[in-house]
Amino acid sequence: MSNAIRGYLGVIPCLLYSNPSAAADWIAQVLGFRESPRCAEQCRCAAGQVELERRDGAILVLGRSDTSWRGTRSHTRVIVDDVDDTCLRALCAGGAVERGPTDEPSALVSDPEGNRWELVPAPV
Repeated sequence: MSNAIRGYLGVIPCLLYSNPSAAADWIAQVLGFRESPRCAEQCRCAAGQVELERRDGAILVLGRSDTSWRGTRSHTRVIVDDVDDTCLRALCAGGAVERGPTDEPSALVSDPEGNRWELVPAPV
């Protein structure tokens, strides 16, 4: 699944740093990513969030780590057709809902081993 509006594939790795800008500089220098103009122009990025892309289309989102992530260093965004249904499936499969879709359009679930998955609704 992809988000044709933003040009994303259906899965986006999100890495959390105390200083996303410094991390972006390192990733650009070492791994060949560059800051995505798409983020600045087309989305309302959270404060401190940096979106990077590489020539081959790979995307990384760097966010600010804070206490709401409880020590987590990364999560993965997945674009889904139905956030509520996906939360229910996560619970039934032994996961947990960390932040439900009632708080905002997206949700955050964790799998049985504690990896976090941010569920983002597909554009209509």
